[in-house]
Amino acid sequence: YILKNGFNQNFTNLEIGINSSNQGDGAEYIFVSKAMLAGFNASVVDVGSSDYDAIIENKSSKLLKVQVKSFSGKVFHREGRPRGGEGKDSTNRGNKPKLVTSGNCDILVAVNKKNGELLLFKGNEIDSLPKKNIKRDDYLKNWENWSKINE
Repeated sequence: YILKNGFNQNFTNLEIGINSSNQGDGAEYIFVSKAMLAGFNASVVDVGSSDYDAIIENKSSKLLKVQVKSFSGKVFHREGRPRGGEGKDSTNRGNKPKLVTSGNCDILVAVNKKNGELLLFKGNEIDSLPKKNIKRDDYLKNWENWSKINE
């Protein structure tokens, strides 16, 4: 896939909102699959209104809440996009983007949708990140750093 500029996307020409949602869901499954291959118990959370997307069990048998953010360029964000909902109006008070913090998850994972790579952040490290335009290349120490789960 890397030689072909990453995973092909949207072969079925889905509407942009549906496709975006599906890609976010796919990124969650990429994280869980790679976590399982790394030896962890992990699962996607099926409740869409939850502040986290997945759970992972560390070596001490503690369950950690994981928020997954997907990206396909050189930057990612820890703030979500406005969503349509009440009246399909993204400006509605109930549709405001949520900021990922250590208060609503234990682990933040940025998943590159093009090649499946992961960047993992834990605890206060999450809160020290900018809200938007987090440059992947500035956090290479977090690249596939599974030891973050057991810290």
